[in-house]
Amino acid sequence: MALRPLFAALTLAAVMPTAALLAQPPQDQLIRDQLGARDCGADCLDRGAAQSRRTGDKLFNRGLRELQAMKYERAAKSFGKAVRHAPNDATFNYMAGTSQFLAGERDAALPYLEKSIGVEEQNALTEQQRAIAQGMIAEIAA
Repeated sequence: MALRPLFAALTLAAVMPTAALLAQPPQDQLIRDQLGARDCGADCLDRGAAQSRRTGDKLFNRGLRELQAMKYERAAKSFGKAVRHAPNDATFNYMAGTSQFLAGERDAALPYLEKSIGVEEQNALTEQQRAIAQGMIAEIAA
């Protein structure tokens, strides 16, 4: 009779994982941790760029709301932060420069406006935006 409970306990011990095994992460997680940032390649860069762009878009939208509320200084800060997330975006630079200009920070507006005009890619300014930016640059220079 004593053998049956002992056999059951031994069988159960063989099947049940120990606490040390339960504490270990799964093997695929160990491999990912070992590769880490050293070897994630272009996939990590793409994800980081996409996350940065989403953050820039949120900041841009916040700037638009603040600009609509005529809070030019706050709008300028939001657009400036958005530009840090997407420095080559003509619209971000244009809005950062415009809000700086409206806030009275004309010297701070100049680099943003000049950069917005210099973008020649698919996300370049419209002709109307380009004309407005050139007008503000001319007024700053005068």
